[in-house]
Amino acid sequence: MKVSRVDEGDVSQIFSPSLRPNNTTPIMPPAILSSPLLSVPVLDVLLRNPTLSAKDRIPLLHAKIALLTNRPSGTASTPSSTSGTDPMEDLLEETKVRVEVAKLFTELKQWTQAENELTLVVSRTSPFFKAVRRDRAKRPDQEDQADRSKPPPSGDKETESEFVVRVQGDEGLMSRLRPVRVDALTQLALVEGALGREGRAKRWRDLVAGLEGS
Repeated sequence: MKVSRVDEGDVSQIFSPSLRPNNTTPIMPPAILSSPLLSVPVLDVLLRNPTLSAKDRIPLLHAKIALLTNRPSGTASTPSSTSGTDPMEDLLEETKVRVEVAKLFTELKQWTQAENELTLVVSRTSPFFKAVRRDRAKRPDQEDQADRSKPPPSGDKETESEFVVRVQGDEGLMSRLRPVRVDALTQLALVEGALGREGRAKRWRDLVAGLEGS
């Protein structure tokens, strides 16, 4: 299974349909995914079963990813009870689940599948940290940072770039996203090491060191 290379500075990758799991790996038939009986809470209940093996957990987690990436949210208006879920909350949950799936693949020594999941996490979180570094260099003023962390007025559409700027200006959100990225990079370094790619493994370890020192 081949994952397309994504530029780390490309904001559009956060919402790109090409990065959704049902476009990279067949997970479940569309009829099952569209069933009203299948939901994230239902899957969470199933996943709490301690007797599930790694092989049993992976398809359930993939189904959860599919639901998270296909329910109403996106680069749309400010979340409300009628406008769908918060895209940042879905992104946080999706990336956490992908890291969990990667760890299961690692447990099964399916290194390529683990690498694919972790690469997606790194790609989808990169724009936020790229934006942070650029903005801090250009506009270190904290008051301006706070202003840009505000969501657009109710009813206004939020562009992908505006979404990234809003998130990176919100330290609360960034403090939740940072450990997910660190976990993904740490696991990716382990996987690359297992595949004999020490140069790549060092690159990911260096990125982890940079995040932990920021």
